[in-house]
Amino acid sequence: MTRTGLDQKNNEISGVALDAKRRVYELIEEYYNKSKKIYKAGKSDKFISDVSGMSEKEVERIRLEWFGELADFDPFEICNDKIKILNDRINAQIEDLHKRIEILQEENEVLINDLRNEVKQALR
Repeated sequence: MTRTGLDQKNNEISGVALDAKRRVYELIEEYYNKSKKIYKAGKSDKFISDVSGMSEKEVERIRLEWFGELADFDPFEICNDKIKILNDRINAQIEDLHKRIEILQEENEVLINDLRNEVKQALR
């Protein structure tokens, strides 16, 4: 292989490595909570390694360099976060049901009034 061919091959490898690092950074940014210093539930350096194809050690190195150490794992905090999300969903569904009930009540009132008027006219 000529010197030019080796340079081109090295540039291709460098480009692939750079793309992989960029992908790792994007994945960490998507799944890592900077303020809490934890990954979102089910995500980890290993997950990002599996998705990106980069070694877990390299993913860890990039995370440490750009995002910092992981905080101590607190399973109760994760449970509380999930409970809050579920509670918010339930409250939104309850609010939606209340709105639907109000609409049905208004429709029923219109129907009842129409029926009363029809009965009154029939009795005249």
